[in-house]
Amino acid sequence: MSTATDTAVKICGIATPGDYDACRAAGAGFIGMVFFPRSPRHLSMSAARAITDHARALRHGPSCVALTVDMDDAGLDEMVETAQPDLIQLHGNETPARGAAIRKRYGLPLIRAIRVAGPEDLAICADWDGIADWLLFDAKGDPGGLPGGTGHVFDWTLLALQGRQADVFDYICERWVLGQFPVTSKELQGVANCNLSKVNRALRALEKKCLVRQEGKLDPLVAGGRPELLWVPNEASGETGGTRETRGTTSRASHEIEGYSPYSPYLPNTPGTSVDGVKPPLAGTPVELHRNGEWNNGWVVSDASDLHAVKAAKLGSPNVTVGSLRWGLDVRPCETSPFKADPVESDPFDF
Repeated sequence: MSTATDTAVKICGIATPGDYDACRAAGAGFIGMVFFPRSPRHLSMSAARAITDHARALRHGPSCVALTVDMDDAGLDEMVETAQPDLIQLHGNETPARGAAIRKRYGLPLIRAIRVAGPEDLAICADWDGIADWLLFDAKGDPGGLPGGTGHVFDWTLLALQGRQADVFDYICERWVLGQFPVTSKELQGVANCNLSKVNRALRALEKKCLVRQEGKLDPLVAGGRPELLWVPNEASGETGGTRETRGTTSRASHEIEGYSPYSPYLPNTPGTSVDGVKPPLAGTPVELHRNGEWNNGWVVSDASDLHAVKAAKLGSPNVTVGSLRWGLDVRPCETSPFKADPVESDPFDF
């Protein structure tokens, strides 16, 4: 499902090419054509075709959505062939299996309408992951009434992240913007002020909402004997840095183009340096690992070509290694040894 944050408006129930022009002039992203005989806005196939032909002649304008309610294959075949919509909206009691079959049959993007009266109605959202391209939330109407467009409302705050989920999601995004740092569930216990079980439930809920995703695991030796999942924002990208927003036009923009915060310890890509613009430590450099809340020495760098996946070896036991360490978070220059390593700095003469 799409996770874009830009707002796109859909105006439903249009009947003529003139209605389309009005929606286009207003800046709508989508228009809806209703195919449901009980609706006062129900369209004939010919009327819908006139709208889609007009839209394609203009080339640039709102996408045409065919709103259907439990339509069978024969009806969908006729509608898709005649009206030629850009998307199909399912506004009835279609199951995820039915939605998947429709998507496969016609190859068109799907909008799934979720009728909402209370929080329990949102549980079905996760079932449409990978099937629907968008979810549309509509208020439940009266029993036996029309499935949507009735003027009823629901509590929109049900759709907002609240409490623990909001705290967890904000922290994950902040860590990613700071320097593309994945986050473990143990890190989030202090943020959410709760036990690990509740943190994991919040993470699973965010994952079902397509807001976060798993990004590998932390090595068992670092995680205190068992591997820990690493979490990042779902829109995060290794190529772009995955910032959630662009802020201002000051000197910070140079960082934001690459997806980094101006406060990040990593610099935007610079030719001749490591991938993050920071000189990596050399193999054999003494380092400390952060384990069970404490920094422990007795380790040396084995491979630091990727500062987001540093590999360290046990001092005196080179076959004992720990990988997937994040520089500055899971591993750092040795501070407690008398043979303390020099700090890792950017080379001011490396252009």
